[in-house]
Amino acid sequence: SGLHGSSKAFFAAGLFVSAKRPVLVVLADQEEAEGFRDDLRFFLGGDRVLFLPETELLPFETEPVHPEIEASRVGVLYRLLEAEEPLILVTSARNLTERLMPREALIDSVIHLKKGGDHPMENLRARLLEAGYSKMSIVEERGEMSVRGGILDIFPPMYENPLRIEFFGDEVESIRAFDPSTQRSTERLDESVILPASETVFPAEKREEVRERFFNRREGLGLSRRALEPLMDKLAEGGLHGVTSLLPLFYKRLDTLFDYLQEQTLVTVIDPGSMEAGIKNFLNEVGDAEKRLVIEGGFYVDPEDLYLDVKTVEGFLKRLPTVGVESLRTSGTVEMDVVSNRDITQDINLTKREAPLGPLARRMKEWRESGSSVYITAHNRGQAERTKELFEGYGLRPALIKGKEILCSGKEGFAVAEGTLGSGFRAPSELLVIVTEEEIFGRRSKKREAPSRRALPALTDLGDLGEGDYIVHRDHGIGIYRGLRRLTVEGVENDFLLLEYRDGDRLYLPVQRLDLLSRYRGVEGSAPAVDRLGGTGWERRKRKVKRAVGRLAGELLKLYAARLVKKGHAFSGPDRLFGEFEASFEYTETPDQAKAIEDCLRDMEAPRPMDRLVCGDVGYGKTEVAMRAAFKAVLDSKQVAVLVPTTVLAEQHYRTFCERFAPYPVKVEVLSRFKTKREQEEILERTRNGSIDILIGTHRLLQNDVRFRDLGLIVIDEEHRFGVAHKEKLKAMRKEVDVLTLTATPIPRTLQMSIAGIRDLSIISTPPEDRLAIKTSIIRFDARSIKEAIERELKRKGQVFFVHNRVQSIGSVEEFLRRIVPGARIAVAHGQMKERDLEERMLGFVRGDYDILLSTTIIESGLDIPAANTIIINRAERFGLAELY
Repeated sequence: SGLHGSSKAFFAAGLFVSAKRPVLVVLADQEEAEGFRDDLRFFLGGDRVLFLPETELLPFETEPVHPEIEASRVGVLYRLLEAEEPLILVTSARNLTERLMPREALIDSVIHLKKGGDHPMENLRARLLEAGYSKMSIVEERGEMSVRGGILDIFPPMYENPLRIEFFGDEVESIRAFDPSTQRSTERLDESVILPASETVFPAEKREEVRERFFNRREGLGLSRRALEPLMDKLAEGGLHGVTSLLPLFYKRLDTLFDYLQEQTLVTVIDPGSMEAGIKNFLNEVGDAEKRLVIEGGFYVDPEDLYLDVKTVEGFLKRLPTVGVESLRTSGTVEMDVVSNRDITQDINLTKREAPLGPLARRMKEWRESGSSVYITAHNRGQAERTKELFEGYGLRPALIKGKEILCSGKEGFAVAEGTLGSGFRAPSELLVIVTEEEIFGRRSKKREAPSRRALPALTDLGDLGEGDYIVHRDHGIGIYRGLRRLTVEGVENDFLLLEYRDGDRLYLPVQRLDLLSRYRGVEGSAPAVDRLGGTGWERRKRKVKRAVGRLAGELLKLYAARLVKKGHAFSGPDRLFGEFEASFEYTETPDQAKAIEDCLRDMEAPRPMDRLVCGDVGYGKTEVAMRAAFKAVLDSKQVAVLVPTTVLAEQHYRTFCERFAPYPVKVEVLSRFKTKREQEEILERTRNGSIDILIGTHRLLQNDVRFRDLGLIVIDEEHRFGVAHKEKLKAMRKEVDVLTLTATPIPRTLQMSIAGIRDLSIISTPPEDRLAIKTSIIRFDARSIKEAIERELKRKGQVFFVHNRVQSIGSVEEFLRRIVPGARIAVAHGQMKERDLEERMLGFVRGDYDILLSTTIIESGLDIPAANTIIINRAERFGLAELY
């Protein structure tokens, strides 16, 4: 008892090392379990710490588990069975109650491939399909496979990258791991272990047996054949893989997590009261779901076949030696305390720009003088080196070590320990103090386990052209594609594209001349005028465009030539304070993001005005590039203007900048319609006298009454959404100050200028580490499916977008949502509302005041809401591809 924060993991890790036996650690819920897993990996390294994730499905839900989660679960269960040395498994209370695939079924479905071994390709392919692998043309995600002649590409659990297995006849000629984005080999293997991609292994010889179980259960529930038809259709197609709520119908009996544990396993329960409450809460959800399905006449398995009750779980736990860890202090308590932010920052005076880490450095010297070992955590090697350099500036000389060396060495020391720890703590009896980087630099974001892989570029060729689409012929202009026709001309048979022009004129174009065509790209939802075949309209239009392009090119050349000769401010290089600001970034920079930051800082240090375009998808880290540039400008006593297209985005950027700059004496303000006239005048006055460092706002910043004392940097978010007059003013400003433009969807002209070298370009195309692949389902409107999707998201404390693009009927959709999810907080937003009401509701959703935002397509303004992980799009067939994207 008496353990707090990460000291619980320190205790569990020490117990695991000293006991030299397998350990199961159980926590109340998944979020706590993930944090505890990360803490254990800090002290023990990643090899011996396993984590069994929850399925993230509602009770009896007939959706498949996400392939990444399913692969992780199967991989963990296999390692528990095959482990030759003790392992420590972390999981949540819910996983103790759920039955799992039988051990024998898992072992029987494992495929061992060796170089030089014989494996008939057809038999192997059939076994993989039975084991839940999906056939794809290109393998990108776990659970996918592709067969091309004598080559099998497959992405099984337990491997970081997919495997490419080459056959010569039935013999395995080579096994190589490859990068899914480049398709290039990364390493050669002599053998591989291919686990099933799903817990529902479905051999062909057992299909009738499984079908019979489905029919027997249907009869037991008294349901009609129609109630089972959707599931039977999926079953016939080889579907239902990963639908763990139907496991009892695939196997005669199921095992539990306890069946996968070794006999000598030691159980460690973190906060036993919370764990028991977690089990009871989940079983209450099971009971509620069963009652609802009985009323609705839905199909489900017997709860006793799928879930363990509380007494059964307690019975399993009593058979194993168990240690309970509680935060509550009792007599004989272990002396451990969380290191609070006050412990390490109470003396910091934020009005002083110099030496912000001075108070912490003094506190560490005191701890060292008292005989304690002191460790500072850093999430990666680069951050560790950066932290070491920072403290060397205060006369301290920390070493660099790995987190697991703290537990193993037992030596007195002072070091920066590489790894992520949830919270610092002091253990007086151990003479140990650990301070995390979050307690020094601010909170870092927790990451999910998902490999970071580049997405393959989208294909936009004529291969996805459909009949009725508009196309552009180089010589004849805009026409309508009417499909392929096979014709015989002068005795030669060939394929032709049929193009229709005005007045029904037709043009047959041989497929060999595809180079003359391009897709028509215009405003979404508007139809262009079709040209007359042989007319002069197309030629006139081309000449007009050429003249306009010539004028534009001349203007741009003058502008950018003026920029090149114009003397700008050369910003100073990074100093210690800038290093501390970099260290406080809550994520690990992706390679693309780090390169964009480096390019931006190099441009700012040059004597000519910067004009850089940073292009990257939503959530890929463009804002951090802007904040690094803004901090650099402020350090040189320059002001920064951040220009965004909407008031809602201005408010969101304001909060983001305030949080990021909170530890530093940087004054951030926002100029928006939410400010009163008096407040706006006050902000403008403070901007003129230089007391505001960073001013964020919409096109209001471009009005004549906004004047800066010493403007050094302009950050423009999505420039293409500003009007012509605004762009003209921005164009003039580019001659004087550094400009950084951020965009997720650059307009062709901007992108072309960047590619041509007129503007500098940085592309951030690597997704963040915590990105799981998007799971998309196309279904008929179904109240139960919508209810399950919303409840699943709300259960993990997330938010939901519900898009209904008809203002006239949005009220009835709101009534429908309130009926199926009565406890959810719903906000309605559409373009016919008063602007202030609309913005306040959208801001409320950003703040987390609402669970569901029911809206039209106005949400496509690029709001960054990390908690919103589910979007439901009603009548999706009425949307264009760009809107859906």
